Amino acid sequence: MRPLILKIKAFGPYSTATEFDFTKLGTGGLYLITGDTGAGKTTIFDAITYALYGKPNGENRDTTMLRSKYANAETVTEVELIFSCNDKEYTVIRQPEQERPAKRGTGITKQPAYAEIKYPDGSVKTKTNEVNAAVKEITGIDHNQFCQIAMIAQGEFLKLLLAPTTERMKIFRHIFKTRPYEDLQKRLKTEASELYKQCKSIKDSITQYIDGIVCDEDNTDYIETQKAKDGTLTLEDTVFLLEKLIKDDNTLADEIAAQKEALQKRLDEVKALINKAKDFALAKIDLEKNTAKTLEATEKGDKLSAQLEAEKEKQPKVKLINEKAAQLKALLPDYDTLANNVSAFNKNQLLLDGSEERIANAEAEIKAIEDENTALTKEAQSLEKAGEEKIKLENEKRVLTEKADKLNVLKKNIAALDLAENNYNTAICDYKQKSNEADVKSHEYRAFETAYLDARAGILADTLKENEPCPVCGSTTHPKIAIKPENAPTKEQLEGLQAKLNTATESANNARIKAESLKAVLTEKEESVTKDITLLLGEITVAKAKSVITVELSNINTAIDELVKLINSAKLQIERKQEIDQLLPQKSEALENAKKALTELTDTIKVKTVENNALQKQIAELRAKLTFETKELANTEISKLNTEAEQITADYNHALAQLNKNNEALASLKSAKEQILKRLGDGENVDLEKETDTLRGLEEQYLFLDNSAKTVHSRIVANNSCLGNIKSKSSSLITIEKKYTYVNSLSDTANGNIKGKKTMLETYIQMGYFDRIINRANTRLMIMTGGQYELIRCKQDSTQEKGGLDLDVIDHYNGSLRSVKSLSGGESFKASLALALGLSDEIQATAGGIKLDTMFVDEGFGSLDEESLNAAMTALSALADGNRLVGIISHVAELKQRIDKQIIVTKDKSGGSKAEIVV
Repeated sequence: MRPLILKIKAFGPYSTATEFDFTKLGTGGLYLITGDTGAGKTTIFDAITYALYGKPNGENRDTTMLRSKYANAETVTEVELIFSCNDKEYTVIRQPEQERPAKRGTGITKQPAYAEIKYPDGSVKTKTNEVNAAVKEITGIDHNQFCQIAMIAQGEFLKLLLAPTTERMKIFRHIFKTRPYEDLQKRLKTEASELYKQCKSIKDSITQYIDGIVCDEDNTDYIETQKAKDGTLTLEDTVFLLEKLIKDDNTLADEIAAQKEALQKRLDEVKALINKAKDFALAKIDLEKNTAKTLEATEKGDKLSAQLEAEKEKQPKVKLINEKAAQLKALLPDYDTLANNVSAFNKNQLLLDGSEERIANAEAEIKAIEDENTALTKEAQSLEKAGEEKIKLENEKRVLTEKADKLNVLKKNIAALDLAENNYNTAICDYKQKSNEADVKSHEYRAFETAYLDARAGILADTLKENEPCPVCGSTTHPKIAIKPENAPTKEQLEGLQAKLNTATESANNARIKAESLKAVLTEKEESVTKDITLLLGEITVAKAKSVITVELSNINTAIDELVKLINSAKLQIERKQEIDQLLPQKSEALENAKKALTELTDTIKVKTVENNALQKQIAELRAKLTFETKELANTEISKLNTEAEQITADYNHALAQLNKNNEALASLKSAKEQILKRLGDGENVDLEKETDTLRGLEEQYLFLDNSAKTVHSRIVANNSCLGNIKSKSSSLITIEKKYTYVNSLSDTANGNIKGKKTMLETYIQMGYFDRIINRANTRLMIMTGGQYELIRCKQDSTQEKGGLDLDVIDHYNGSLRSVKSLSGGESFKASLALALGLSDEIQATAGGIKLDTMFVDEGFGSLDEESLNAAMTALSALADGNRLVGIISHVAELKQRIDKQIIVTKDKSGGSKAEIVV
């Protein structure tokens, strides 16, 4: 991903519209973002990040803080970014939620956030969620990954360098999303704790169930039962004791049941005798009642027979009523026919009413459709050549666009020629200056050399001694010794001047070579530009070409704008032609349908008129034939006749039923009398008082046995419940204790609670990432420190509670191993920068090998000496090798001299900031 053009407005310190054309910086190498403190250097990266992901870099900055405090109230805060990815260009525009003056009236209104992304094919998405998803899909990384890869903030990574294991764990947890491992540690610990509680709860339940064992104090096992409740009896012995108590009580329950069964038989015999005696007394009373009811039923039977005879005399009338009802019922279909005919007549008449008006409307509709068809046909004919005109206009626009592209390329080449000429002139001046300096050094050296040679005799004379041979002539006498001049130069001074002369000469030669190289570049560009000018503009000078290009581009852009308007007009005409082509068949079909509808309407009116004449005659005939006005009145009369016949029949049936019922009652009374007489023959010799006393004694015995059975049964139920629960809980305890054993082991392992192995699971995962980061970081740290320093993860001490992510450094100059906290300020910067670059590489690798063509490095260079700065620049130059641009955010003066391509940000006295790209 590479930013091409960034446009910001009312954003951060930039109050007015500001454009950053990153294409001016080239496609690779280093460039410097420099300027006043607080002017808005880092804001450039914030704007890029906000444009892509809808939020700036850093967790402490909210989108509501993005609006410039220097901007006019009417100016809308907006960021537009044109970027390329996989050789395709995309444009994304965002506006944060902001307040602005209301368009109507006074006051302030809140404008919602807006987002838009434009694809290479011209398609656009405008929903914020869709734009966010599109950017992530195009770049392959999310907001956090982009900030970690594209921005190297030295201060942040110095914290990472010096952080202890606990703090570094939190940082890595956020970067590498290792929280699920921490969650797993917590879940295992929680589950182990829960399983322990379950085991304890089950043991407590078993104790509670043992306390519920029931045993009679007279039982020989009562002492063992108390031992079980006191906990002095094993669980196995307790289960054996319970099974014995239950077995003994079951045997006792069987014995009591046998005694109750024998006693119940005796009770049944005594109750039977008592019931016989009681029934004899009741039978006497029942005989008296039966005699009285028999007399009453005989008298009632005589009355009911007379009533039945009276109802028989009414039966012939039923036949006459039914015949009359049948005659009326036979005519009922005629009532339906009459109603149907009336309904059909009215329906036809409704259609016939206003038929002339409907025919007129149908004819008017046909005329309107025919007129519209004629108009559309004429309009379509006038638009026939719109397509040809559009193609012609687009060809003209393409020719002009190609010419404009060529002129823009020529304009850039002329600018490059001017830059090459300036560079050549600067190099020539530099060469002349250094050549003059070399000449001065040469003259100075020659003068010193002459003086030195002139003074050599005097210098030699100072060393001569009498009776010792002269090193020149060999004489041992020295009658006339040469005198050394005052201020004569020494050999050391002469050698020093020689070294300065050599340096100046070499510098002049290098300047000459550079000038010659730049001259070749200038000549090549002059030839290329002259050739292009001749091809495009004819035989004119470069200076003339500049003004001509400006005028030509202005004219071309004006012409293109006009052509665009004409093309858009042609497009509208083509669309209208297509619309008419679709409408004409529809209108023709509508015309046919309208004509068909008119024909159908005319035919229908004729048919309905004939139908109504016939219906009118049939209605008159039916009304003359029928007695009642409607079928409902006829049905009412039929119902009345049916009801009268049914009532006569019902009265006869009721009288017959009453007589039959009374006869049945007399028969029942006679049968009951026979049974009563039979009961009076039994029960005369039973002693009721004696048998009652016997029954009372037997019931007392039975009650005692029943209570004993209930007590035994209660013990059996209680002890069976205890036994079942104890066995069930014992089984559950074995299962849960087994699960607790391995879950607790997993928890201890994951949480680092094993003796000699204190590393937690999340830390172990992070150690793998950290080792890869360190390996990547060392490839750059070794370059920046000349091979002196190498980062290494500190090996964890088995006695440490938390560890595994501490960081040491190896000093290869003296072979020592020490903490990174012992590094100096400059060394710490280089180490944190290397660590940051290593982390960026690792995140790119984990993001699927995503490669960003633009990165930013923020501050930290002020703490470096010259040698360290050189090493850091070497590492960053390697990072920027190829097609990657690396922007260094800094105000260090040394970097301004080293890096030619710069974005200079300055504060405006009137408020806000402005920026300029210098290449």
